[in-house]
Amino acid sequence: MEAPSALCRAVFDSYPNGAIALYDAELRFVYVGGAVLPLVGLTAGGMLGSTVAELFPEPIVEAVTPIYRDALAGRAASVDITLEGRRLVVRTAPISAPAETPLGLVTVEDVTSYCETEKQLSLAMETFRTAFDAAPIGMALVGLDGRFLQVNAALCVLLGYQAAELVELTFQDITHPGDLHLDVAQAEQLVAGDIDQYQMEKRYYDRRGHVVWVQLSGSIVRSARGEPVHFIAQIEDISDRKRREEELTRMARRDPLTGLLNRGVFDADLEAYRRSAARYGDTTGLVLIDLDEFKAVNDRGGHEVGDRVLIEVARAIRSRVRLSDHSYRVGGDEFAVLVPHGTEATMAPLAESLRAAIEQIVVVEAEASYTVGASVGVSTIEAGTASSATGDADAALYRDKAARRGDLR
Repeated sequence: MEAPSALCRAVFDSYPNGAIALYDAELRFVYVGGAVLPLVGLTAGGMLGSTVAELFPEPIVEAVTPIYRDALAGRAASVDITLEGRRLVVRTAPISAPAETPLGLVTVEDVTSYCETEKQLSLAMETFRTAFDAAPIGMALVGLDGRFLQVNAALCVLLGYQAAELVELTFQDITHPGDLHLDVAQAEQLVAGDIDQYQMEKRYYDRRGHVVWVQLSGSIVRSARGEPVHFIAQIEDISDRKRREEELTRMARRDPLTGLLNRGVFDADLEAYRRSAARYGDTTGLVLIDLDEFKAVNDRGGHEVGDRVLIEVARAIRSRVRLSDHSYRVGGDEFAVLVPHGTEATMAPLAESLRAAIEQIVVVEAEASYTVGASVGVSTIEAGTASSATGDADAALYRDKAARRGDLR
């Protein structure tokens, strides 16, 4: 056979992806090149003039001989083999040569690293899948349009949906309207690459329409080219914690005995109404209530009876005010009511109604009955007089108390 040209030799010798060779009808190598030979313990010089059977162990010969002969017969073929611990792909193809000598072309590609990478990737994917499915918190893969692509069992339990139902929905469908704007804005920042992840507390609606509080952690998966593919959402149920927080907040705002708002909330609300009056001209009514003869109740019946009286007073106040009004216990036997949009014309009748309700209270203990009276003072919080409203109500209350003492005498 005529020797390969200089260009052919250059191509063979620089073949980067493995080994390349020409062989004849006897399966004898007539030209060899490429970078993979040392990896399997061979050299070009050691292969030239040798047959496949002389160079390789019998299992390899049995695997490659059929495809070598296929190429001599004009058919391309391939087979995977393992040699010296390397994973190789052997491909053969027919080639025509001068003097009509049948020749075959064989290339050998080392795919060991690729197979190892593929194995590691497969292991990583299996690990992720196991962690995803078995996670004790909700997990979801979410499309860039917000649609649930995959969900785990914990998320289905949390929201009360079957997986097949959830993947028909978007996160926008089940997010509370009050939280949707922030959630969408954060997701848009993820897509744009402005942030790598985000966390937020938000509310979902479950399948029954009930609100579920969750801690959402969102991140994004990108392609090799950096393009966003989908979101990963980790969703932890925090409903119990939110209920406890709300209860603690409620307890911090409420008088523990009567359940009315406490003095701290009264002071804050009073200041807010003052600012509103100064800025917008709003008017708010204020009623201050001080119990008469309450010390005598404590002295006669003890503090347990006194507490029962205070509870009944709070109940009487709540029964006479609107849902939009705010009732407070601001001291031991002192109460207050703030009435949004209340005016002088409406406050006096309300004050008298509260006084009458309180004076109808009778607490019976050990065949003794206990009653109290009530002194009241009213004023309005409005532009120009906001800062003096409580002083005006206090002054009115003490005038009323003095007058009532005169009546009592």
